[in-house]
Amino acid sequence: MKLLDLQLKDLLLIALTVSTIFVLGYILIPLMQFMPLPAYKAIIVSPIYAGGLTLLAKKIPKFGISSLLGLLIGILLSGFFIGMFFIAFFGGILTDLFSLILFRGYRSKGGIIFSSAFFPAIQLPLTFYMAAYTIGGVSGEALKHPLLVILPTILTFVLGYFASLGTYRLLDRRNL
Repeated sequence: MKLLDLQLKDLLLIALTVSTIFVLGYILIPLMQFMPLPAYKAIIVSPIYAGGLTLLAKKIPKFGISSLLGLLIGILLSGFFIGMFFIAFFGGILTDLFSLILFRGYRSKGGIIFSSAFFPAIQLPLTFYMAAYTIGGVSGEALKHPLLVILPTILTFVLGYFASLGTYRLLDRRNL
């Protein structure tokens, strides 16, 4: 059984989606500078990540699509901080497993929307742990107060959920 059997049009869609996510995220960097902790930057990019994964999961509903998206985003983000590679890739793997266990993959609308919201949301606590382990300081202290991690993670999930829902509805309306 092949994990991902992709055609040329699938590869082009993945490349365009990853590049769009990266460019939109890069445009938001000035806004991200106002975030008190590095991990909170996931809140700002969560609608972009969720919308991108929704597009890919709806058009290429194959197990491993989140891992591939995380891998490619991680490669691009590793230029800023090598830990971002591991965060994005591991977030993609966890999202694929979440989708497989709870929804049997990306077969249903609910599975796509929840998995797409989960993708950016799981990266926030992963970023906290990576920053606490590598940098320490404020990020390490934040882990001593679980609400500083749990509440932003929930907010990230909610933003991702609504972005994913909107993207899914837009794709349905356009028959894409």
